[in-house]
Amino acid sequence: MERIKAVNHHLRLALDQVAEVVLILQGEEEGEVVIAWGNEAARRETGLGEGELCGAALRGVVAAGDWGQVARALQEAGEREVAGCELSWVRAAGVRWRGQVKVTRSAEGEVMGAILTAALQAEEAAGRPVGPVRPAGPTPSPEGWQEDVMETIRETARQVAHEFNNALTSIVLPVQLAIRAIPQNGDLFESLEVAHVSAQRASDLAKDFLDCFRPRSAVRSRTAPGALLGRSVRLATCAQNVTATLELGEDLPEIEADEGQLERVIFNLIRNAVQAMPNGGRLRVAAMGRELRAEDGIDLPEGPYLQISLRDWGPGIPEEHLRHLFHGRFTTKPEGNGCGLPICYQIVKEHGGEILVRSRVHVGTEFLIFLPAMAAAAPAAPAAPAPAPVPAEPKREALAPTAGGGDEGGEPSSLLVVDDEQGVRTALSQIARVMGFAVCAVANSDEALQAYKDRLHGARPYRAVLLDLNLRSGLNGMEVFQALRRIDPEAVVVATSGQYREGDVARFQALGFAGFLPKPYSLEQFGQVMRAALAWLR
Repeated sequence: MERIKAVNHHLRLALDQVAEVVLILQGEEEGEVVIAWGNEAARRETGLGEGELCGAALRGVVAAGDWGQVARALQEAGEREVAGCELSWVRAAGVRWRGQVKVTRSAEGEVMGAILTAALQAEEAAGRPVGPVRPAGPTPSPEGWQEDVMETIRETARQVAHEFNNALTSIVLPVQLAIRAIPQNGDLFESLEVAHVSAQRASDLAKDFLDCFRPRSAVRSRTAPGALLGRSVRLATCAQNVTATLELGEDLPEIEADEGQLERVIFNLIRNAVQAMPNGGRLRVAAMGRELRAEDGIDLPEGPYLQISLRDWGPGIPEEHLRHLFHGRFTTKPEGNGCGLPICYQIVKEHGGEILVRSRVHVGTEFLIFLPAMAAAAPAAPAAPAPAPVPAEPKREALAPTAGGGDEGGEPSSLLVVDDEQGVRTALSQIARVMGFAVCAVANSDEALQAYKDRLHGARPYRAVLLDLNLRSGLNGMEVFQALRRIDPEAVVVATSGQYREGDVARFQALGFAGFLPKPYSLEQFGQVMRAALAWLR
């Protein structure tokens, strides 16, 4: 019995993945055909939740003018097993579907019910916005072993991300140091700038990879979408061979959003459009306020929304790919990871919105994002006009030996770097020395604890320790931290890791660390965190 339940559960999950409507039907004594179950596509198209759909009369969800066709198909299917028909749903009576009815029989040949499947007709599917069949991510299960498997996958993802970001740290820091050391003109400077930007984008891909396996926490605030869209368009189209336009409607509503997450959505969608047009093309990003109604056929409550449109005139997306776009690990790009669009979908849904796509091959593609609009803010009291600020000349922060300060006796501040990646140790040693530290870099827990003891017994303790939390051998990072605190309760330890999530800074500070540096980090981030750490116990 348990095995039958498990099979039935997984069968329902599989049916929820398909784009076609699937309805399991049963007859009642009064002659009414009742829906026993419907998949997610059925719930989306009829506008009924699972509890409402199960037990509803089929006649109540089919457009009145089409009920005759459906009733005939039900009757014919009882005679010849399968029958076809055309229909529309009450919720969107103008959209035509191609239906098929197949009866189900017991082992003795008795009719038990029927299955109605319906697919959009080709001309409807070509231009109709298509939403994700179901959210990307791990599927819950009544059994326990699936979660064990997912936890193994999550842990593997964390380890891969850490190794990836370790390698990037070995690249980003020397490249940034070289950029600061050479004149700001010429091919070499430009190449190094491109390398630095590419490394940062690679780091974003590692975050995408991790986000496929874990939820995000969001810090949302009242946000004006115009400035956010402007930044995203400029960043995503910089140095790209596309003509991009930004069209903002009048009186754009504000939204409650995590700006970083939403910018990531817009950036990813624009990047996809640019990559689809390698020989150049047109891209239009537009935003407007829109009042959604039930007849719009969008799976959101009625009310005011911000609508964002991203339209390209690229090659378009084949119909067979549309239904898979928002599913994890689906990609048509040789270098793609299949994480981008599912993450965009998750972020938009977490903001209470919806994301749809419509596309025609050789015509182009349009993504539509709907986000709940906030009520207009009360007008602020008039204030005296402030003098216009004088724009400051942009400048690069000087890379001077100020981060480390100095130990007693005028010696440079001593820093113990604990990292088992040779490239990271080399890069940090170079950077830290330039920033005023006397560096000792070690590869494992034994060397770290011995080095710290030696300095402490010589009455010259390290001013700070930069500790990788993911050491491969010996004690792990947390165990090293605890051992250091037993040796020296006032040890100043900054944690660093290539696998991290939002809120880690506060979490590690609560544990007693003087700071946290997520890999890969910039010179500015290194200097800022280390300066704060050195002032931590003052």
